[in-house]
Amino acid sequence: MSKTCSPLGWAFETVGTLATFEYGAALQAERRSGDGYPVFGSNGQVGKHSSSLMQGPGIVVGRKGTVGAVVWSETPFWPIDTTYYVLPRPGIDLRWLYWVLLSLELGRFDSSTGVPGLNRKDAYDQMVCRPPLPEQRRIAEILDTLDDQIQFTEAALTKALTVEEALFESLARTANTAPIRLGTLLSASPKNGYSPVSAGEVTGSYLVGLGCLTKHGFEARQLKNAPANDPLLQPALLHDGDLLLSRSNTRELVGMAGVFRDVGVRCYYPDLMMRLPTKPQVNVAFLEMALRSNAVRTQIQNLAGGTSGSMVKVSGAGVSGLTVELPEPPEQESIMRVVLAARSQRLDIASSLSKFRALRTGLMADLLSGHVRVPGGESDG
Repeated sequence: MSKTCSPLGWAFETVGTLATFEYGAALQAERRSGDGYPVFGSNGQVGKHSSSLMQGPGIVVGRKGTVGAVVWSETPFWPIDTTYYVLPRPGIDLRWLYWVLLSLELGRFDSSTGVPGLNRKDAYDQMVCRPPLPEQRRIAEILDTLDDQIQFTEAALTKALTVEEALFESLARTANTAPIRLGTLLSASPKNGYSPVSAGEVTGSYLVGLGCLTKHGFEARQLKNAPANDPLLQPALLHDGDLLLSRSNTRELVGMAGVFRDVGVRCYYPDLMMRLPTKPQVNVAFLEMALRSNAVRTQIQNLAGGTSGSMVKVSGAGVSGLTVELPEPPEQESIMRVVLAARSQRLDIASSLSKFRALRTGLMADLLSGHVRVPGGESDG
């Protein structure tokens, strides 16, 4: 039964009364034409295809893999079977609904301790405040204005990351390298983490989500509350500088590597990641970038397999058998000095982006709850 939100004329309703989540359809990478309409997986656009499944604009929500990620498509699109696409009910502004779903942080409802998955019932049961349609549209317009600046900054960050990685590839390609089996650089075999059910309350420690390993390394952007007093968590405790690699995801995202950086609280890595314990003499920063190189990414995608058409896995033995091209340690250090100098600009952009995102989070909380009314909104209802 609906209740009344604090603003007059707003209703307190479930997401299920606002929209339905429909399953996407499989479209394997080899079937995609490479041009035309965007193809969306659970972590965003994964390719293009000559035909679309849905007319745009539309909303895509990650169902498996990067659970709960919310993506907007302005054009017709194809959501694959690791996603849901969202259909609004009458009286719901689609862009306002996008902001509502983004604010709910649906990734915290990962319902699986195996392959991460979002049960749409968990999404449907979330309670939100629904303003009248005219106010929905004004709220979306205000949030869109800030989002334009965020997208501009994200584009600048992507460009800086591309330059940094191209610089690394260029320097590594001209270096005097030798092929080395990854396992010889490790002090022990790759070790999978642990995936308990997340806690419903703040416990002071976090479970790292699969979405933290991105195409550009580790980002602390998908953290869930770890359960208290679970002794099985201890072996999965992360330390600053640990090298992680995802062992299951879509074929495009499996095997993503990143170096964990301390976020100020205890963090634990999940079963779908493996920790690569490197020997003391290994330059972890160089190895991280080498694992993200095109040559190693191709190896990882070729060895990935599984019974699911959309989610694939790599084994610890397979990862240990990867071949990486490494120069001598002094040359590795020289290359990384140049790369890290270029990285300073990227970190400045990333800092600005974090501030914009924090501002957006606060504004979303105020506007979507009705604590702050948009101009003219007080007269609605």
